[in-house]
Amino acid sequence: MRQKLIILASLIGICGLFIYLSCCDDCPTCPDEPELPPLGNYRCYIWDTYNNIIFSIDTPADTIIDSVHTDLAGYDFFVAPGGERLLALNSATQTTEILSTADLSHIGSLDLYGDFYFDGEDNYGVYYSLLNDKTYFIDPTTFALLDSIPRGIRYGCLDTVENVFFGSKMETDSAGSAIEGNVIFKIDCDTRELVDSFVVHTDDTQMPVRVYRIAYKRGTEELYFHGAEYADYSCLYRYETGTGDIKRIIRTRGPFGDVAISLGRNELYMSDPGKPVFGIPPLEYFMIFDIESDELLAAVPSIVYPELTFILPGRGLIRPTPDGRRLYVGGESYTGYGPAVVIDLEERKIIKAFDLFDDTYCALIAIGPSI
Repeated sequence: MRQKLIILASLIGICGLFIYLSCCDDCPTCPDEPELPPLGNYRCYIWDTYNNIIFSIDTPADTIIDSVHTDLAGYDFFVAPGGERLLALNSATQTTEILSTADLSHIGSLDLYGDFYFDGEDNYGVYYSLLNDKTYFIDPTTFALLDSIPRGIRYGCLDTVENVFFGSKMETDSAGSAIEGNVIFKIDCDTRELVDSFVVHTDDTQMPVRVYRIAYKRGTEELYFHGAEYADYSCLYRYETGTGDIKRIIRTRGPFGDVAISLGRNELYMSDPGKPVFGIPPLEYFMIFDIESDELLAAVPSIVYPELTFILPGRGLIRPTPDGRRLYVGGESYTGYGPAVVIDLEERKIIKAFDLFDDTYCALIAIGPSI
């Protein structure tokens, strides 16, 4: 009996020692430590211009890392190379404010106002000035303006691998009045010169196509854009600048806001917001195409899973993460409000909506590296 008691006491002592060594001193019950959400390689920045709040969001965890209330009148914003600075355009002062992506604090200001185009860690960027309607090459570190091209080119695509920049321009008549934006310009970034321009017409009707947002397929002469031939007739087009061939990939039920390409997945993205009938909004879809065949791979309905909540995001910017896991879509809607939504590109569905207030307008989105 005594031997059994000794063995039992020894076992109790060993168990007690194990518990003591495996627990922290101030944690007698030793609960499991909560697991933090996995941090990704990117940050998504969403600007709610209705509530004047900028959010920093980790991806693919899709959790809000930081936020700041700002008095900026937002036009757009961009992540500078390196991912440490966020350039926010202030419409009220026509300046560019520099924010730190680490904590969204204000760290500087630039007497620049327009669109910035950067591509990776390369030694130049492209800047279009809304102040004088010129396009500049720009130092991505100091933001010093380099050579300029006396043309305002918007909705552009910069490819520093092939060293080419494409963008569209609004046509004007002899009196300077705007006609339609159906001219595409090509800039050679090696010579820093405008080398070509294209007036896009349809093959069958020969009608000019109004060119909006542009996506460029790297290593080719192919451009994809949302265009319109006449009222209520919008299409997604593929245009081969080398041959002038144009193809309608799909007709949409109404204007859409953006088009984007994910080279990692070899996919093309666009939204089809539909057209309201008697004031009743339709179910919207986000289209995913194979970039090689133009085949429609998926039509993602604007329903948040797993809550099955219908939303109306619509015509905002489309920003894929470089790893091809997430697609962020800005929240411009027919009502003037809308959340930004997250599409899981593996699941082919909306998994989250950043609808933080009763009224929100999250049309501005920028993607940068995690810091």
